[in-house]
Amino acid sequence: MRTKIIFFICLLISGIALGQSAENLLIAAARDGQVDIVKRLLANGTDPNALNPAGRTPLMAAAYFGNTRVIELLLAEGADLNIADRNGNTALLEASARGHLGAVQLLAARDIQLDMQNSTGRTALMEASSRGDDRVVKVLLERRADPNLQDARKSNALAEARAQDHRPVVKLLEEAGAKTPRSKRRKNSSQSRSP
Repeated sequence: MRTKIIFFICLLISGIALGQSAENLLIAAARDGQVDIVKRLLANGTDPNALNPAGRTPLMAAAYFGNTRVIELLLAEGADLNIADRNGNTALLEASARGHLGAVQLLAARDIQLDMQNSTGRTALMEASSRGDDRVVKVLLERRADPNLQDARKSNALAEARAQDHRPVVKLLEEAGAKTPRSKRRKNSSQSRSP
């Protein structure tokens, strides 16, 4: 424990010497899964919703790397689940896109906007579907994510899963009422008529 305290003090001093703010140190500690450092920074009043220059929060960093213990700490300190970065990505979208089931379960169990779309219209469900992650897809569908939302390319979770031949995900989405977008139906039917 003493070693961790010394490490934290060294990290804090070096961060201050390099012009790093406590908020940036919190984001780095969240990213790296440094639970004790996150605890200390939060205890010292560092904002759990601090933004880096790209608009990313400690929660997004922890979700990106699947650091569930850090996610729990940040949520307990009031981290906002629905903050989006400059590209419209949220913590849930980050965790879903990388298949971090534990992180998705923690986030989806809260009062979260499941269907937030990023700057290209992508949702957490679309990301998990395109990866073929049936476990994450199942969690999102159980929490009532909309399987029929379309992104900027007029694609949806079902079209993404079909394009990658992720049959278990296709089945889950169809059972949840997902429909193939019209633009994809026309394209598929015209391809099937080609010689």
